[in-house]
Amino acid sequence: MISHTQNTAQKSLIFMYKINYPILVKAVLFTLVIIFGFLSVGCSSSSDTDQSDTSGSTNPPLTPPEEPPVTPPVNSGAVKAAIYDATVVEGADDLEFVISLSAASSNHVSIDFSTVDGTAIADTDYTASMGTLTFAPGETRKFITIDVLENHSAPSSSSKSLSLELSNPENAELSTQSAIGSIIDREFMTTDNPFNHNWGSVGVFADANSCADCHESDGIIMQYDNTDVSPSTQWKHSVMANSFNDPYWQAAVQDEVDIFPHLSGFIEDTCTTCHAPMGRTHAHNGSLNDGSNLDAENHYRFDTAKDENHAR
Repeated sequence: MISHTQNTAQKSLIFMYKINYPILVKAVLFTLVIIFGFLSVGCSSSSDTDQSDTSGSTNPPLTPPEEPPVTPPVNSGAVKAAIYDATVVEGADDLEFVISLSAASSNHVSIDFSTVDGTAIADTDYTASMGTLTFAPGETRKFITIDVLENHSAPSSSSKSLSLELSNPENAELSTQSAIGSIIDREFMTTDNPFNHNWGSVGVFADANSCADCHESDGIIMQYDNTDVSPSTQWKHSVMANSFNDPYWQAAVQDEVDIFPHLSGFIEDTCTTCHAPMGRTHAHNGSLNDGSNLDAENHYRFDTAKDENHAR
């Protein structure tokens, strides 16, 4: 398409040559007309492109790139803080409470905490503690450790408790304001009788020495790097070999029995299924014994198991 401006330039060029100008003047005028013509073509092309863009051309106009979405900071009111109960055996470790946030915050979150006596007494059963816990932006979990003291006085119950209370949250809300810390009293735990490794055989079960006849290293087989790796040797160090003698398990069972005395037989019989399997299996198998080592409700009890070598 020839624009109006281009047509005018062509007519001007023809008219110029019809007039009797000097050659030099004609050359100058000719050059100016040519330049003017090129400029007009450029403007016309740009105009045509703009018109075609607005008339549904397949070449759409350039659009600026989309900016990446910005993640909004978490509203401090939406962040919830929670604290969880803790349990420990006296003398084995300290109480460790977990405090967690429901989501990471873009702000610093601070929460005050303090211990409160229950049946456990500060500076007798544990060391009192108070302070402020601070979460840096992005953090979601913190721990508060309360020192547990060994108290050798005669226990009145299987466990004592204290509470850890939270207050004054900043940039968060408390979904739980306190947690219970239970200290299982070591002095309340039953003392095991001495264990005899050579207890012989009971029912279908035999002691470890009998099993060792076939499952013990002779110095050549079942050796690795001059170490006896036979089942007979390695078993005595395993978790299952000491499952009944585990003091934490014993304390946990006795604590549950103290809390639920009406379910004591059920609790002990259930727990010994895994922690004293030979003793419980022998007790419940009527073809192996007369049932005298079960209680009146047909439960295998803790005190019975601790006196039977095959149960340990």
